[in-house]
Amino acid sequence: MKKILTIIFILLGGLIGSVVGEACVGVDGLNWLAIGGTVGFKDPIVLTCMSFFEITFGLWCKLNIGGAIGIILFAFLSDKVLKWVKI
Repeated sequence: MKKILTIIFILLGGLIGSVVGEACVGVDGLNWLAIGGTVGFKDPIVLTCMSFFEITFGLWCKLNIGGAIGIILFAFLSDKVLKWVKI
């Protein structure tokens, strides 16, 4: 249970950090939070085996500096919260 909650905290931190980073694009002095890139396959890979069966693979991740800071911050925060809740 503790590992699942930690993963949820880390994903939430990445999401919130990325949103904050994208929101800081036009703000002087905070533009650096939006620097980042994407990794993965934007166009899915399709494997067609039969006329009625198809498998599609696709995965990509967009991360900026704000998201990375959010992940690190929420990873430390999750440890503190889980100790406080005694899980």
